[in-house]
Amino acid sequence: MIVMQSTEPARRGSAALVHLSAIEEGLDRAGLTVRRTWADPTHPLPVRLVANGIQFIRALRGADAAYLRWHVADVLPMIALRARRVPYVLEINGPVDDVIHAHPVVRPLRPLLEALARWQLRGATRITTVSTGLAGWADRQGAGHTDPQSVQNGAFPKIQRHRRPPEHPPYVVYFGELADRQGVRFLLDARRSSTWPEGLKLVVIGDGQLRPEVEAAARAGLLTSLGRLAQEGTHAIVAGAAASVSLQSPAYPRNEVMGFPFKAVESLMLGVPVVGTSLSDQDRILARFPRCGVVRYGDVPALCEALTNCVRAEEAERAAIATEAGATMTWQRAGEETAEVVWDALARSGFGIAKG
Repeated sequence: MIVMQSTEPARRGSAALVHLSAIEEGLDRAGLTVRRTWADPTHPLPVRLVANGIQFIRALRGADAAYLRWHVADVLPMIALRARRVPYVLEINGPVDDVIHAHPVVRPLRPLLEALARWQLRGATRITTVSTGLAGWADRQGAGHTDPQSVQNGAFPKIQRHRRPPEHPPYVVYFGELADRQGVRFLLDARRSSTWPEGLKLVVIGDGQLRPEVEAAARAGLLTSLGRLAQEGTHAIVAGAAASVSLQSPAYPRNEVMGFPFKAVESLMLGVPVVGTSLSDQDRILARFPRCGVVRYGDVPALCEALTNCVRAEEAERAAIATEAGATMTWQRAGEETAEVVWDALARSGFGIAKG
């Protein structure tokens, strides 16, 4: 039996819930019995850490191993795992910087948090990460003995039912958090430039810190802002786009090691060419798909040229994008790869458990 732990709340509609559910299904298909200890999203962080830690310790009785969506504050679970000598697999979705970014008040505690991270990672039997950049970070923290494996984010093939030809006049779509780290200002600069492709519209879906700037651009006639939409509505808009953009900024260290963004995975699954910035895994992955491109952050002419190339995509090329993504970028594939890591952790720990 595997205890599956997450201190991060798996709120309805959240990326965490989608990811955790997909991995749980993968473990179940592989013949592994899973016992959840997912944090209650209604609790504030201090209460969540204690309540979830106690829940995890109780669930650990009789467990063969544990699978944790890693959080540096998971001190109680880690102490219990070490005390009971239960093997564990850590899923790494971001470095220590993520916690400091989310909770600036803990910045003075960075040395302590980094020491905790090293202790936790070095005790892991195996580690999975959502990018090769994070695998390198985990390898350095874990002293090289944990053999981190990158398991890329996925999407559900069922979203391909939204596939359709691009609309005319064509538009490029941005969807996600309206934040500088996501390249929203870079995109707005490109839209204002004289090199922006003639006749190409810009549609923005999402909410966030830069919403006032996006709405000001909308009032100026530079774009259409749709705000936050339900997932179904977002997929319908993305499917009709000539291109989708994923323009993360290198000014934010996390972007250097991030996983391949959900927005890019879903766009490719819908057959829509993606233009991204050359960070983490984006250049390597996008190179596999026709009409997709990678540009240096801030290079407005290069972005505009890449978007022009996307607009020229033939339907056969869009179909090829969707086919390749459907074959290689599903959550089922991610679940299967994770299950292999968990089985390997059990084998390394000497458990005589037959693989299902």
